[in-house]
Amino acid sequence: MRLRAVNHFDGQPPEFKLCKKYPSEDPVSAPIANIYLTAQEYAALSCLPGRLLRKRRHQLAYADRTFGVDVFEGALAGLVLCEAEAASAEAVRAIEFPSWASREVTGEA
Repeated sequence: MRLRAVNHFDGQPPEFKLCKKYPSEDPVSAPIANIYLTAQEYAALSCLPGRLLRKRRHQLAYADRTFGVDVFEGALAGLVLCEAEAASAEAVRAIEFPSWASREVTGEA
């Protein structure tokens, strides 16, 4: 489970979410559920123990598709992940990723 605070840099108010990824035999199509929280609910849950992760998400247009590019900070500084979504697992596998996206990591722990 992930507790997320999403800060927008275009003037939109922050979003707070509790996300759960469910196990799946195919990591490309694992179900995800998000519960949107108030700032007060986020503050209450943020007191629970857990590992802190910070990243900046950028949008990148490439080959008629928009990719999310996550640039990690702190202990994971230097890690950059590129992701895309599609309507089916087969469609995800058919996506042409940018050449600098050097390997598939979806199934890695």
